[in-house]
Amino acid sequence: MVRKLHEGAADAQGRRLEPAIAHEWGSELEWTLFVPATPQQIPASARFAESYLRHLAFPDAQDPDFRVTDLQFTVDSFWRTVQSSSYLAAMDPDLSAFRRGGGKLLLWHGWNDQHIAPQSTLAYWDAMRRTMGERAVDGFARLYLFPGMAHCGGGDGLGTADVLTPVMAWVESGRQPGRIVASTVAGGATTRTRPVFPYPVVARYDGTGNADDAANFVPSTPRAAPADYRWVGQRLYSHGYQTWCAAAGTTLTCRPEETWLTRKIR
Repeated sequence: MVRKLHEGAADAQGRRLEPAIAHEWGSELEWTLFVPATPQQIPASARFAESYLRHLAFPDAQDPDFRVTDLQFTVDSFWRTVQSSSYLAAMDPDLSAFRRGGGKLLLWHGWNDQHIAPQSTLAYWDAMRRTMGERAVDGFARLYLFPGMAHCGGGDGLGTADVLTPVMAWVESGRQPGRIVASTVAGGATTRTRPVFPYPVVARYDGTGNADDAANFVPSTPRAAPADYRWVGQRLYSHGYQTWCAAAGTTLTCRPEETWLTRKIR
């Protein structure tokens, strides 16, 4: 069961309905979000999902009685469930207009995130670089991955970091972001600090001094491992599926009507 949670949902034919490594190895202590402590407990993630499924997932077909257990693990069910991503999700990898306008982007994610798989952010980052070109992306965007950080902070690792100051300095003074010193805080006191470098660079202990002190780490670029983003929804991270929608009374009308998502559903 633990391995299945790591690997993510699949249909009866073994086709992935989630990215590979749906939950990172080492993040198990954060799984109380979706693993109930007792058979009677309804985990928080089920409540989050049901709010979306009842009121947002199916445009013009809200169902206040929909439950997570009503989901079917099929490709057809997957596309029907995520069809609202065509106008709700921010996964278009073509940020050319944002870049031309002088925008700067600092993406960050905790490796122990129990809500959203870090692999999803990596997939989006790679999609940006394929779509816009590596040099263009490097000119306005950076990605940071924080070891042990859970969803937006906390976790059994580097749960505290200032990601706002570096992007402000980039915008206001042109100083490109480099290392960010993250920390572990327990009982109001800092117990560990460590540098986090722009992806794919990682922090490596230099072999001297306290291993809980950021001063004793240097940047290191590991050998690139082949990424496997093959799953049913991989084309969600592409340019061209987005729609614009307008409300007419209680009906949501989207244009263009014939989108990649609706074609895929058929």
